[in-house]
Amino acid sequence: MGIAAGVTLGLFFFMSVLIATGETLSERVSVVKVVDATMPDIELEVIEEIDKPEPIEELTEEQPELQEKQISLDSGPSLNIERATIDIDTGL
Repeated sequence: MGIAAGVTLGLFFFMSVLIATGETLSERVSVVKVVDATMPDIELEVIEEIDKPEPIEELTEEQPELQEKQISLDSGPSLNIERATIDIDTGL
C-alpha cells in the first residue's frame, strides 16, 4: 500500500514539474480524427413517401346463436376422478 501511495505522489510531482517548465510548442500539430480517416463516404438516399392503402371494409358475418348451458352448482363438486393405487414392492 505504501509503494502505491509513493508512486502516485511521485507521478503527481513529476507532472507538476513538467507543466511548470513553461515551454510552448514551436510547431502546430495537425490532429487527424480517427473517425475521419476510417469512415467511408456516405451516399445519401432519398426516401419516397408511399400513399397509404385504402382501408378494407369490415366483413360482418352473422354468427349462429349458441344455446346457453344449464349449470347447476347446488349439487356440489362432482369430479369423476378415481384415486390411483400404487403397488410398491418393499421386500428386499
